[in-house]
Amino acid sequence: MLISNDLYFRGYYTVGNEQFTSKTAAVYESWRSNQPIKWHYHNEIFDHFYQNNPPHTLGKQNLESLYRERAQQLRDKYDYLILHYSGGSDSHNILMTFLNNNIKLDEVFNRRHDSIESKIYIPDPHNFSNNNFQSEWDYAALPTLRWLARTHPEIKITTSAMFDTPVDQVLNDDTFATATHYPGLINLYRSQAVSPSEQELRFSRKRIANILGNDKPIVYKKENTCLMAFSDAGLPNPAIDCSNKESFYWSPDFPQLSFNQAYQVFQYYLENPLDQWLIEKETQLNETAFARNKKDAITKQIIYKDTWDCRRFQTVQADTYSTHNSNFIIADKDRIFVENIEFAKLYDRWLYYYNAYDIHKLRLIASSNLCVSSVYWLGNFPEVLSE
Repeated sequence: MLISNDLYFRGYYTVGNEQFTSKTAAVYESWRSNQPIKWHYHNEIFDHFYQNNPPHTLGKQNLESLYRERAQQLRDKYDYLILHYSGGSDSHNILMTFLNNNIKLDEVFNRRHDSIESKIYIPDPHNFSNNNFQSEWDYAALPTLRWLARTHPEIKITTSAMFDTPVDQVLNDDTFATATHYPGLINLYRSQAVSPSEQELRFSRKRIANILGNDKPIVYKKENTCLMAFSDAGLPNPAIDCSNKESFYWSPDFPQLSFNQAYQVFQYYLENPLDQWLIEKETQLNETAFARNKKDAITKQIIYKDTWDCRRFQTVQADTYSTHNSNFIIADKDRIFVENIEFAKLYDRWLYYYNAYDIHKLRLIASSNLCVSSVYWLGNFPEVLSE
């Protein structure tokens, strides 16, 4: 059976005997039938790797060499590589892996419609709150892209005209019926953003890959054990409409990378017991912005220590959603679009479909159905003896 790129990239959901590629459809059926929803993400591949590579065998190979192997694996598999680059630590590490190891990268692509986005905010290098997210372009992505253009002119650099996509293509009767998650308007436009090169090469015989980052390793402490898992929310935007999407870190083609990342994170917390509260299961279920950002900073220092400078400009992750009115919820980083008159009609249209599918209810249901893969044991923490 031919497996679609989306199914291979995102896995699938089941409710009872029914299978879904859309999380929205799966959550709706779970609510309707009162049956649990399960997410399947190459469990057989990761399970097989784990059975043949138990925790005591991990950590023998440094992450930098694994990053190099993964980059070379992609180079050998495809004719044309497009890196989706945001300026954040995940995509920056991928970029530097290719450059530092002299592995050819054909293109770096950023989802930004500069002629529109540059008009709706004023860059602020002193504001690190999430509502200044757009400034990451000015102080993180753009300086790197300018440096790349000077030092590696052979790499093509492109940006997106995502807001030029016809509105009927972005917002229609199928928008939420097929959505894997519950995207806001701006994420819907971002998901339509593909490299102009892909359009040009689509009918050629070249094998094109779109390389994307994903979430940091999901590691948590339960009692005195340390566990890892994959989460559907940790994979890249599910609606990205491009061919051959490749998750650089969480790939079933290279499971040793994700397991070794998680094991290195476990080793840090094993050696730093005062920080273990950050990965307590209870902490993560009710995670504050402070805890999330502190944990994120620690993880970057562990898994990207050779490529990430913590002094680079980056806004903190949002800890809440901002209620624009009583009917719908938006991400903090996109509030600037909602408040701009140019987007008012688009938001009204988005809200129509949002309410038609009762997305607010589905979000609440989904929050109690966190979709994770198989869970893998990494090791034990020493038991704390009570006095």
